[in-house]
Amino acid sequence: MGEPIAPNNMVAAQPLIYIFGEPSVRKIFSKTWNLREEGISEIEDFILQGGHKDQTEVFIAGVAVVKITI
Repeated sequence: MGEPIAPNNMVAAQPLIYIFGEPSVRKIFSKTWNLREEGISEIEDFILQGGHKDQTEVFIAGVAVVKITI
């Protein structure tokens, strides 16, 4: 699991934690690129497996992950 999410990133992280879980979200906010890649892979697997009932929420959260990580 990545380091704790910085307080200034918590507003962006909270909705993502709700959808994807804290361990994966901590990784995408990590300063370590390898952890970011791992978090993105975990989120991709979650999306492909249909791990959440509301696909609209998942799409919006997925776009937010892309925005954060590029």
